Amino acid sequence: MRKKKDVLSGAKRIAHYIMSLTRANLDRSRVARILWESCGIPSILFAVEAMTLSKQTVGAIERIQTEVGNFILQTPWSTSKVSS
Repeated sequence: MRKKKDVLSGAKRIAHYIMSLTRANLDRSRVARILWESCGIPSILFAVEAMTLSKQTVGAIERIQTEVGNFILQTPWSTSKVSS
């Protein structure tokens, strides 16, 4: 149970860090996408094969990824997850 909370808190921390880090760049959507794909996703998914995650945890990770996708595309937070 503790590992699931660690995965979620780590995912939130990484997403917010990437979004705040890229605000100062000229092409922030490109930088955010590169950071998310090369650093964010691998660090969140590290050792996931060795643990079982509940559907709620996977859903929460998907919501975090949707937030980052909306940030990269510069769309409102209410945009559907299919578009981002």
